[in-house]
Amino acid sequence: MFDKHLNRFREGFKKRSSAINELGFVYKRLERLLPALVRRVREPALTEVLRDQHQVDVDSKDRLIRVAQDMGQPPGACSCKEANALVEDIYYADRSAPNADSRTRGIVQSLKAVRSFLVRTWGRLLDELSMDALGAFRDEAAALQQQEASQHGRLVAFTKELDAHHRQAPGTDDGLRAG
Repeated sequence: MFDKHLNRFREGFKKRSSAINELGFVYKRLERLLPALVRRVREPALTEVLRDQHQVDVDSKDRLIRVAQDMGQPPGACSCKEANALVEDIYYADRSAPNADSRTRGIVQSLKAVRSFLVRTWGRLLDELSMDALGAFRDEAAALQQQEASQHGRLVAFTKELDAHHRQAPGTDDGLRAG
């Protein structure tokens, strides 16, 4: 009986650590990548979106580290193949697009994929947090998952703005102007 509980505890610890490490990995990568994109991108509206996304990512990373350390499971190194591929897609969307409109759309689509991954990863972490033993961390994780979903929602809204702009001015590739 004791072995069963101990094994369940160990398995939960490993799953929580895995999710925490993946979240930390992605936020760390985005913390470096988004400012570099801001410097490269010439579309004012995309620059504004990237700055906003970066600011929230820094906050999310700091909050993750704080609560994970309080729980005794700070983010560690990991080789997160899926997360790495998703973040790399953002980089390549910027570098390989033939024009500004394609670059903007590619970056936003890739960033939406990263946001979806983060929402799912927060969900995996929440699944491993018991309501009673880790309640404070669970509350913070739920708030951070919601914040991540809001980030995704902002990108969806920005995509709609791009589509509306494209319908108004077909054939242009200069991106959406900030207003």
